[in-house]
Order: sequence, then C-alpha cells, then structure tokens
Amino acid sequence: MGRTRLTKAELEFARSLAPHVLWARRCNNDEPSPHLTLEQQLAIALILQNEKYIDKWCSSPAYMAYNYVCKGRTREHGDRVEWIKLIRDAVEGFNRESE
Repeated sequence: MGRTRLTKAELEFARSLAPHVLWARRCNNDEPSPHLTLEQQLAIALILQNEKYIDKWCSSPAYMAYNYVCKGRTREHGDRVEWIKLIRDAVEGFNRESE
C-alpha cells in the first residue's frame, strides 16, 4: 500500500506545531509549554508520544488532543493513526531543517 501524502494545508498545520514540539523536547523534558491552550498542549504531547503527560489529564483531554491534531486534516484519511504518524514525521522534518 502506498504511503499517504499530506496536503499543503496539512503540512502548514504540522509546520505550526513544529517549533512547539522542538521547544518541549529541548527545554521542557518533552512537556508542552503551559502558555499554550490545553488543546495545543495535549496535541504536542500526542506528537511527542508523551502518554504520561496525556494520562495526567485523563481520557477526555486525550480525546481533545486527538481532535485538535485531526483539525489539521483537510481530507478524510482512512487510518487516523497513520495520519498522526505522517504529521509527527512532518513536524520532525521541519525541526531537522531548522537546526
């Protein structure tokens, strides 16, 4: 099965998350900035696969994080887990470019 590609809008969405993910990784032990909305914090934790951070907020905010990340979708993807992986990969790519 061919790898799904992100649309331009989806790549821009990933680009908007990239600096926050990089900051969390470099400066805050993989935890998002408390200055972001809870939805954004949880989305960044989801990108970083920081389950401990998400779990401390319980399942409802974890669902919020998932929904926030999925707001960046511009079309239906068959596998949302795969789509999140694509966003995660794009964020990592943007962060590698900025180093």
